[in-house]
Amino acid sequence: MWPSFRWTIHTCLLYSTGALCLPLPFVLSQEAARALGAAAFNDHVAQEVNRCKGIPTIIAVCQSRHALCARFGAFALGNIALNDTNKRVILHAGGPDILVKLQAHQDQKVRDQAAHVMKVLGDLATPEEIDSLRKGFDVHGLLRLVEVCGSGGVV
Repeated sequence: MWPSFRWTIHTCLLYSTGALCLPLPFVLSQEAARALGAAAFNDHVAQEVNRCKGIPTIIAVCQSRHALCARFGAFALGNIALNDTNKRVILHAGGPDILVKLQAHQDQKVRDQAAHVMKVLGDLATPEEIDSLRKGFDVHGLLRLVEVCGSGGVV
């Protein structure tokens, strides 16, 4: 991954929490969390956030007293959680506790976003399930999929 890309992730993480020790307005934090969330839909970005130890930072943003910061923090967390490895990190970093607390937030959009992240976290595959799916998705499975879809049928 190129250095400027890694720098951008680090910068978003720093701005998300105001960790630059500057009097940053919360608008900057919410926009950094929003940008990181949008980028984290890409699995490589989500993995890089984990490698940068950024998941605890995003969880901290979810605890913001500002509704948009909390909402965009949860948005970022949801996209980061699409990766199973990241789900485990979020679970061990106290993410579910924060998401449950967000269910009492005064803003409905924050509550909805937190509920969505809980659903994403609940879809955690075990290594055995992943191996089983991989074995069933061999060349013959792909050929069958192409054959059935080409004939207008349903798999």
